[in-house]
Amino acid sequence: MSIQKTLQNLKCIKKYGNLPTNTHRKVAEVVISYASKTTTNTETPAAVFSTLTSDTVRLVLSDRRIKTRECLSFFNVISENRSLIPFTIEIEHYVTLIHRAINSRKFEDAETLINSLANDGNLRYPFSDVVSLAESQGFDSRILSTLFNLMLKVYSDSGKFFAAFETFNYMRNNGITIDERTCGIYLTALLRCEHLGLGLVFFYKIVESGMDVSIVIDGLCQNGEIRRARQLVEAVCRSVEPNVITFNTLVNACCERKNLKELDLVLLLMEKQGVERNLETYKLIIDGFLSFGNLGGAERMIAEMHDKDFHVGIYLWNSIIHKYCKSGRMESAFQVFDEMLHRGAAPNAHTFHIMVSGICGIEKMEAAKELEKKIVRNEIELDHDIFSDLINGCCKKEKLDDIIDLLSTMEKKIDNLPSTSQVAYLKIAEVIISSATQISTATKTTAAILSTLTPNIVRLVLSNRRIKTGRCLSFFNIISENQSLIPFKIETEHYLTLICRTIKSFKFEDAETLINSLANEGNLRHPFSNVVSFAESQCLDPGILSKMFNLMLKVYTDSGKFVAAYETFSYMRNNAIAIDERTCFIYLIALLRCEHLVSGLVFFYKMVESGIDVSVYSLTVVVDRLCKNGEIKKARELIEAVCKNIEPNVITFNTLVDACCKRWNFKELDLVLLLMEKTGVELNLETHKFLVDGYLSSGKLGDAEKTIMKMHDKDLSVEIYLWNSIIFKYCKLRRMESAFQVFDKMLQRGVVPNAETFRIMVSGICGIGEMEAAKKLANKMQRKEIELGHDVFDDLINGCCKKGMLDDAVGLLSMMEKKGLFGDARLYNMVIVGLCELDRVEEASRLLSIVVKCGATPETSFIQFLANG
Repeated sequence: MSIQKTLQNLKCIKKYGNLPTNTHRKVAEVVISYASKTTTNTETPAAVFSTLTSDTVRLVLSDRRIKTRECLSFFNVISENRSLIPFTIEIEHYVTLIHRAINSRKFEDAETLINSLANDGNLRYPFSDVVSLAESQGFDSRILSTLFNLMLKVYSDSGKFFAAFETFNYMRNNGITIDERTCGIYLTALLRCEHLGLGLVFFYKIVESGMDVSIVIDGLCQNGEIRRARQLVEAVCRSVEPNVITFNTLVNACCERKNLKELDLVLLLMEKQGVERNLETYKLIIDGFLSFGNLGGAERMIAEMHDKDFHVGIYLWNSIIHKYCKSGRMESAFQVFDEMLHRGAAPNAHTFHIMVSGICGIEKMEAAKELEKKIVRNEIELDHDIFSDLINGCCKKEKLDDIIDLLSTMEKKIDNLPSTSQVAYLKIAEVIISSATQISTATKTTAAILSTLTPNIVRLVLSNRRIKTGRCLSFFNIISENQSLIPFKIETEHYLTLICRTIKSFKFEDAETLINSLANEGNLRHPFSNVVSFAESQCLDPGILSKMFNLMLKVYTDSGKFVAAYETFSYMRNNAIAIDERTCFIYLIALLRCEHLVSGLVFFYKMVESGIDVSVYSLTVVVDRLCKNGEIKKARELIEAVCKNIEPNVITFNTLVDACCKRWNFKELDLVLLLMEKTGVELNLETHKFLVDGYLSSGKLGDAEKTIMKMHDKDLSVEIYLWNSIIFKYCKLRRMESAFQVFDKMLQRGVVPNAETFRIMVSGICGIGEMEAAKKLANKMQRKEIELGHDVFDDLINGCCKKGMLDDAVGLLSMMEKKGLFGDARLYNMVIVGLCELDRVEEASRLLSIVVKCGATPETSFIQFLANG
């Protein structure tokens, strides 16, 4: 619908009143759509807004077929452009949209609208108007409850306490559900603003309404108003008896916020009111004391719980023991442990774990071992955590014999532990890695740790997924650098285990470094057969397997181990392992660079037969190497053989064309061009240049001309130097007529000759002694504002001298001098000799002085001739 049609409909509505609902909807949709768009046309929006009416707005906001989000956007636009609409936004508009927002669960938007309704124009729409409209509209109870609770919150947030109180009373008197948390917000706002009297009245109202007082108190506490919450309880406790749940709410808030001073006051009020602490109260207080670091207070609470015959869970005792252990106060921990036993509480496995962990933390390993025996006597099974702490403590004290004993015990006692004993080995491995990677002057410790390693431990470290790949690499590098300290030789399995991990972690550079060590250390001490054996036994993921062997192929190539590289390639090919063409390309280039042409050719054919997606670049490098070796025919036949699998491109053929042209092998060149046509590869600019150069170098000037003509016909950019090359060849052969024919063709093709073109032509004309024609061409160059250079002047002067035109030669030398140029000394000497022969000694002397001034050395015979003259 166009803007003009929209305006017409709106004007009709304004003039005649209601139209069919569908028309209202369409008009409203266009208005909403247009109003929400950004436009540079300021007149049209004004025209649209000026035609709106209060009734149109109401119809838009109440139309259920228009989405609530669009209604909100529409209302925001007209609210921001009130000066353009011919009416005042009414309370009905607000309430209609608030109702829709609540119904669509857009509570934030509803609250924003209520805020505008309540605060715009200093409460321009009083609460009574809202009530009247809500009652007349017949809102359901859920909408009413949300609406008035939001109003209560908005009034509270904006400090309109009496309006909020009025809202609360209305809800209470009309049976509308009141949210205790909203009441908490109102009460908090009252107390913050020191309206204690009104706060008390409101609190009494809450109590009378039968609402849960604890939720209100909890709301105050969550807002950080613990002191005011306690004062409120204290103020109303004469008429309202707070229960233990109310006090627990206060206790919990004090403990969470570590407000010990307020906690004491709450407990004192609790005692004053005769409210007994229950189990939950004690738990909250103990947790609070533990978080405060008041361990003595926590102990007293537990003792009090025992005295009152409360059930004291073992976790409370464990919590206190854990705190003492964590702070290193093991003596106090043991005292609590003894008190626990005295009270008849039976320690569990976690209790012993905490104690063992604490003792190991202070590295009292003898005491830890005694406690271990005590655990066994109490028939408590040693779990992973206890073993881990004992092993960790032994590692810190470097008691490697004890580590081995613990490992042995652990394997016997824990039924579900895998045969590799990963948990224990993990702990040992972590300490070994940590010790080995630390910089320390105490080399004996490192040596002692490394001397306890076994091949199995190394394997378990490298294969343990809980140890990061980076740490495994560091560990492996250290044992590799200190092989004299370990009692075994690093095995192929160790390398390959870590290589697989690095590949899986995308650390390809590290994987390549490891493969390089594996392949080249000790003159291939780890042969390829060992690698194959490991790969087949491990059932590796195909992706990892492919990456590993491709990296091996690359490493063998880089290190010149071509036989091993070919063995790798053959294994991958025979076992259907994905081969990377790029890696094969690297191997192929390496073979060709090392003059292994036959091997390279065999490998290339194997690549094609293997079904690898061989790139044209691989084909091109083989062709290039064959051509450089003079095997042009073989290169062409290679292309013919593989062109069904690999599409040769113009670069491939240009390699052949260039080789044919340089070797003047035009018979093979014709076959190459025929093959290009057969495979549908077009000759490009570079191809034509090769052909022109080849024809020129071999004296086939006609073919060179034809090639240039074809280039023009194909709209290829024919550079001027190609024309110049042909003209130069004709001039050199003294075939000036042909040179001028080429020159004319060049002009016909719209090619503008440059200075070099004219220089070549002048030189050619001078070469056949046609000096008048040469001078005319030189004058033409000057008219075209082409500067005559040294070469042109040299050719003209030389020709004039040979023809006996000394005056012209002298004139040309003079012209050169005016241009700031100095001719070749040979030319000056030639002119001087001619002048001397005609007894024009004065002119010859002048030229001789120029030669001397310019630093050239004239011939002695000329000087003697002038002196004698």
